[in-house]
Amino acid sequence: MKRISIVSLSLTASIMAVLAEDTVPYGYRPWGPADPFVPSLGDIMSATQLRHFKIWYAGKLGNWELASYELGQIKDSFSNAARLYQNIPIENVTVI
Repeated sequence: MKRISIVSLSLTASIMAVLAEDTVPYGYRPWGPADPFVPSLGDIMSATQLRHFKIWYAGKLGNWELASYELGQIKDSFSNAARLYQNIPIENVTVI
């Protein structure tokens, strides 16, 4: 019984020592205030497309509160897109 206790205690101490190491893998950058999340322009436009559908459906059902909310969300999305993505060169845009 004493031997099991000693083995489990040493195993626990070894695991705790490994977990306590302050090693950061190469290339790993933790999230924080210095690295805010910036959605891609495609993500913003995809969300806007879904909001347009919600506005259409809310109008069809007569849910004007939802339609008004989604319109506000679209306005916020466009202002965020304009703030985050300025000076995008048109020459690099390809039309299929």
